[in-house]
Amino acid sequence: MKQRLTNNLLGSTKPEPKDIWIHDAALSGLSLKVTPAGRKAFYVYKKVRTQKAPVRIKLGEYPALSVDQARAIASKKLAEISQGFDPRKTEVDRNEATRVQEGQRKAMGVSFGSVFESFQAAREHKPNTARDYRSAFRLYLSDWLEHPIRSITRQAVEERFVYVRDHHGLASAVKLVRYLSSVMTFAMADEVNGERLLTENPCLVIKQKKYRTAVKPRTNHLDNDHISSLMSYALVQRHWPTREKFLVSNKDGVSEQGLNYVLLVAQTGLRREEATAIRWSNVKGDHIEIPDTKNDIPHFVPITGSLKGILRSQRYQCEILKLSDAWRPQMDDWVFPAFSVSGHMTEPKSQVAKIAKATNTSFSVHDLRRTFSTHAMIAGVDYHKLKKAMNHKSQDITQQYVQASLQLVRPVFEAVERQFLLYHDSEAMLEAEHPELFEV
Repeated sequence: MKQRLTNNLLGSTKPEPKDIWIHDAALSGLSLKVTPAGRKAFYVYKKVRTQKAPVRIKLGEYPALSVDQARAIASKKLAEISQGFDPRKTEVDRNEATRVQEGQRKAMGVSFGSVFESFQAAREHKPNTARDYRSAFRLYLSDWLEHPIRSITRQAVEERFVYVRDHHGLASAVKLVRYLSSVMTFAMADEVNGERLLTENPCLVIKQKKYRTAVKPRTNHLDNDHISSLMSYALVQRHWPTREKFLVSNKDGVSEQGLNYVLLVAQTGLRREEATAIRWSNVKGDHIEIPDTKNDIPHFVPITGSLKGILRSQRYQCEILKLSDAWRPQMDDWVFPAFSVSGHMTEPKSQVAKIAKATNTSFSVHDLRRTFSTHAMIAGVDYHKLKKAMNHKSQDITQQYVQASLQLVRPVFEAVERQFLLYHDSEAMLEAEHPELFEV
């Protein structure tokens, strides 16, 4: 049936047992459907030249949609069809575009700081590593934490890298970009409303522009004379004429615990946090167990004669500290206890500086680790045994299956012990090893 659709016609049309279709005589392609239940709806029905089947699109129901409104909407749909477009697909495209825009809007609202918090939670870093990340970002990227992560551009990363390099050193800049790149890579795997949070890591600009990122390895360590000075201070000066009189007359601020810590690290090559967190329950008869290490590989340190003396002295210091009213139960099992939240020493920098001044040397805790490895090599220790003694990860697949026993690494620690004693008193050491040379 073809008639001009009017409000009067729609009002007078009665339902029949089957659907009634009335095609508008004023606008070809606009139709009205009347169902047996009496519902009346407007449709566009038109052939698209790019498709075989005609397009049928429901516009709305009468009387919510008037005839004039239906004709206006149909005109737009029919215009798209006449140009070869399927309005149904166009609507899908519009919905998809809206979804994408909404995803982009939400993605632009995700801050760098919130992504960093998610990154930290997912990675479950060791406390020191997590603290290092936070420290680097707080020092150099504090103004970025509230910014949308998408606003961090390649240019912004490049400019911040150059600034940190020029004002704080290349090592700090390289570490910052390495940390930032890890967070950006994490963000690239995330989605917001189906929209990728990031599609590129802006930190790649540093590599692509070939900025210098190779940091010269530090080689600072105590040489023969410095070790001699340290050993002389610990074994002679602090006992002359008596320990008590020395401590009264020499206000150098060096504590027995601080000195024991420095000597232990120098004799074992342990990392700073590994040494500060030794428990008495991990000190066995002939070795020290270090269960929590940087590379998550349990470490075992043989107890040499010198190390036994250091531990004996430190045990005595712990007993003295226990007499203090400030002593707390959580300090009980630590070899190097402290009145801190953790209950043990965490940052020995102050004592290291005082010992360096008292011995006329200059070193950091990590310099002591390099001192251990350097003098082990001087003593002729095998390189692979030294790696085991320092608990370095091995890239050699075969080596990974060789379990480092105490018997294997003990000679390394004994060699370093002999070298230190040799630097301190070469004649006494020589007489101890070759008494026949000193016979009268």
